[in-house]
Amino acid sequence: MSSDIPDLHLLRLLQASFAATLADADPRTPVPWCGRWRVENLADHLTRIHHWAAAQARREHETPLGRGRLPQPEAYRERAEELVRTLEELDPVARAWTLLDDGVPRAEQRGTVAFWHRRQESSRRSCTCGTCGRRSG
Repeated sequence: MSSDIPDLHLLRLLQASFAATLADADPRTPVPWCGRWRVENLADHLTRIHHWAAAQARREHETPLGRGRLPQPEAYRERAEELVRTLEELDPVARAWTLLDDGVPRAEQRGTVAFWHRRQESSRRSCTCGTCGRRSG
């Protein structure tokens, strides 16, 4: 694997840390760096993003997870595993749908699975830095 592709072990560690935080956090706790969002909003967002990104890496349209709140932290854990499993199974240089190819004619698209390796690690670091807050008591 190329040295510019993040190790999936680190992504797994970041996901596990966030899932553990979800298990202890009050879902109504505000997440100040996410505007008016609360822990439950961030959890649902990351769950849906993991699912969507896995589909993008596979060059498939994702099956919608439905509207409304997702059962957390179970839903997050399942979609986090889906994402990592997908990235492990695909060759990093294989073609993938990426944000870099948005609006680019299909014949000219150059996105690869490696994009999702880098993007997801980067997103987990920025979305989950700090703690979501813990229940007191």
